[in-house]
Amino acid sequence: MVTTVFGEDIIINSSELRNNQKRWFERAYTNPITVRFGAKHLALLNREKVGYMLKALVYVEKLVNYCREVSKGQEADSMVFPWIKYLNDVERLEFYNELLSTFNESINTNDWSLMEYLLNDWEATAETQRKPEIVKELLEEHETKEYVSL
Repeated sequence: MVTTVFGEDIIINSSELRNNQKRWFERAYTNPITVRFGAKHLALLNREKVGYMLKALVYVEKLVNYCREVSKGQEADSMVFPWIKYLNDVERLEFYNELLSTFNESINTNDWSLMEYLLNDWEATAETQRKPEIVKELLEEHETKEYVSL
Protein backbone atom coordinates (compact mmCIF):
# COMPACT_ATOMS: atom_id res chain seq x y z
CA MET A 1 0.00 0.00 0.00
CA VAL A 2 1.26 3.47 -0.92
CA THR A 3 0.23 6.40 1.22
CA THR A 4 0.03 9.98 0.07
CA VAL A 5 3.11 11.84 1.26
CA PHE A 6 2.85 15.25 -0.34
CA GLY A 7 -0.91 15.75 0.05
CA GLU A 8 -1.53 16.11 -3.66
CA ASP A 9 0.66 13.40 -5.15
CA ILE A 10 -0.68 11.02 -7.75
CA ILE A 11 0.20 7.35 -7.44
CA ILE A 12 0.93 5.42 -10.63
CA ASN A 13 2.68 2.17 -11.48
CA SER A 14 5.88 1.90 -13.50
CA SER A 15 4.14 0.70 -16.68
CA GLU A 16 1.84 3.78 -16.59
CA LEU A 17 4.94 5.97 -16.34
CA ARG A 18 6.60 4.11 -19.23
CA ASN A 19 3.49 4.41 -21.45
CA ASN A 20 2.88 8.13 -20.75
CA GLN A 21 6.28 9.51 -19.78
CA LYS A 22 5.82 13.00 -21.22
CA ARG A 23 2.45 13.46 -19.50
CA TRP A 24 3.72 12.33 -16.09
CA PHE A 25 6.96 14.30 -16.26
CA GLU A 26 5.07 17.47 -17.16
CA ARG A 27 2.58 16.80 -14.38
CA ALA A 28 5.40 16.19 -11.87
CA TYR A 29 6.48 19.80 -12.34
CA THR A 30 3.34 21.00 -10.53
CA ASN A 31 2.14 17.89 -8.61
CA PRO A 32 4.30 15.18 -7.08
CA ILE A 33 3.99 11.78 -8.73
CA THR A 34 4.64 8.54 -6.83
CA VAL A 35 5.71 5.66 -9.04
CA ARG A 36 5.36 2.25 -7.49
CA PHE A 37 7.11 -0.83 -8.79
CA GLY A 38 6.54 -3.80 -6.56
CA ALA A 39 7.31 -2.89 -2.98
CA LYS A 40 9.44 0.08 -4.03
CA HIS A 41 8.24 3.65 -4.47
CA LEU A 42 9.85 6.59 -6.23
CA ALA A 43 8.74 10.20 -6.07
CA LEU A 44 8.97 12.56 -9.03
CA LEU A 45 8.71 16.18 -8.02
CA ASN A 46 9.83 19.67 -8.86
CA ARG A 47 13.49 20.27 -8.00
CA GLU A 48 12.69 23.73 -6.58
CA LYS A 49 10.16 22.20 -4.18
CA VAL A 50 12.75 19.68 -3.03
CA GLY A 51 15.25 22.49 -2.46
CA TYR A 52 12.67 24.42 -0.46
CA MET A 53 11.87 21.37 1.68
CA LEU A 54 15.53 20.65 2.39
CA LYS A 55 16.29 24.25 3.33
CA ALA A 56 13.19 24.35 5.49
CA LEU A 57 14.32 21.18 7.25
CA VAL A 58 17.74 22.65 8.05
CA TYR A 59 16.23 25.80 9.55
CA VAL A 60 13.43 23.94 11.36
CA GLU A 61 16.03 21.77 13.09
CA LYS A 62 18.09 24.82 14.09
CA LEU A 63 15.04 26.70 15.31
CA VAL A 64 13.62 23.80 17.33
CA ASN A 65 16.98 22.96 18.91
CA TYR A 66 17.64 26.59 19.78
CA CYS A 67 14.14 26.98 21.26
CA ARG A 68 14.87 23.93 23.43
CA GLU A 69 18.06 25.58 24.63
CA VAL A 70 16.19 28.82 25.40
CA SER A 71 13.46 26.96 27.29
CA LYS A 72 16.13 25.28 29.43
CA GLY A 73 17.96 28.58 29.97
CA GLN A 74 20.98 27.29 28.03
CA GLU A 75 21.03 29.83 25.20
CA ALA A 76 24.26 31.38 26.50
CA ASP A 77 25.93 27.99 25.98
CA SER A 78 24.18 27.27 22.69
CA MET A 79 25.32 24.30 20.64
CA VAL A 80 23.21 25.53 17.70
CA PHE A 81 24.66 29.04 17.65
CA PRO A 82 27.91 28.88 19.65
CA TRP A 83 28.70 32.52 18.85
CA ILE A 84 25.65 33.72 20.80
CA LYS A 85 27.61 33.65 24.06
CA TYR A 86 29.24 36.92 22.99
CA LEU A 87 25.88 38.73 22.92
CA ASN A 88 24.43 40.32 26.03
CA ASP A 89 20.99 39.37 27.40
CA VAL A 90 19.16 42.16 25.54
CA GLU A 91 20.82 41.20 22.26
CA ARG A 92 20.00 37.52 22.80
CA LEU A 93 16.35 38.37 23.31
CA GLU A 94 16.36 40.57 20.21
CA PHE A 95 18.02 37.75 18.23
CA TYR A 96 15.43 35.25 19.47
CA ASN A 97 12.52 37.48 18.43
CA GLU A 98 14.08 38.22 15.03
CA LEU A 99 14.81 34.53 14.52
CA LEU A 100 11.15 33.60 15.05
CA SER A 101 9.76 36.40 12.88
CA THR A 102 12.28 35.80 10.08
CA PHE A 103 11.56 32.07 10.15
CA ASN A 104 7.86 32.83 9.80
CA GLU A 105 8.53 35.24 6.94
CA SER A 106 10.76 32.67 5.20
CA ILE A 107 8.00 30.07 5.37
CA ASN A 108 5.44 32.51 3.96
CA THR A 109 7.68 33.76 1.14
CA ASN A 110 9.65 30.58 0.38
CA ASP A 111 12.77 32.73 0.69
CA TRP A 112 15.29 31.04 2.96
CA SER A 113 17.97 33.62 2.17
CA LEU A 114 16.24 35.78 4.81
CA MET A 115 17.28 33.28 7.47
CA GLU A 116 20.78 33.07 6.07
CA TYR A 117 21.18 36.86 6.17
CA LEU A 118 19.81 37.06 9.70
CA LEU A 119 22.17 34.41 11.04
CA ASN A 120 25.19 35.90 9.24
CA ASP A 121 24.39 39.38 10.54
CA TRP A 122 23.98 38.23 14.12
CA GLU A 123 27.13 36.12 13.98
CA ALA A 124 29.03 39.19 12.72
CA THR A 125 27.53 41.22 15.57
CA ALA A 126 28.70 38.60 18.06
CA GLU A 127 32.15 38.67 16.49
CA THR A 128 32.37 42.42 17.07
CA GLN A 129 31.54 41.82 20.74
CA ARG A 130 34.19 39.13 20.94
CA LYS A 131 36.91 41.23 19.30
CA PRO A 132 36.26 44.91 20.00
CA GLU A 133 39.75 45.79 18.75
CA ILE A 134 38.61 44.94 15.21
CA VAL A 135 35.71 47.38 15.49
CA LYS A 136 37.99 50.04 16.91
CA GLU A 137 40.40 49.58 14.02
CA LEU A 138 37.60 49.74 11.46
CA LEU A 139 36.14 52.91 12.96
CA GLU A 140 39.43 54.81 13.23
CA GLU A 141 40.08 57.43 10.62
CA HIS A 142 43.21 56.89 8.57
CA GLU A 143 45.27 59.15 6.40
CA THR A 144 44.42 58.84 2.73
CA LYS A 145 48.06 57.98 2.00
CA GLU A 146 47.49 54.76 3.96
CA TYR A 147 44.96 53.54 1.39
CA VAL A 148 45.92 51.59 -1.67
CA SER A 149 44.82 52.87 -5.07
CA LEU A 150 42.86 50.42 -7.15
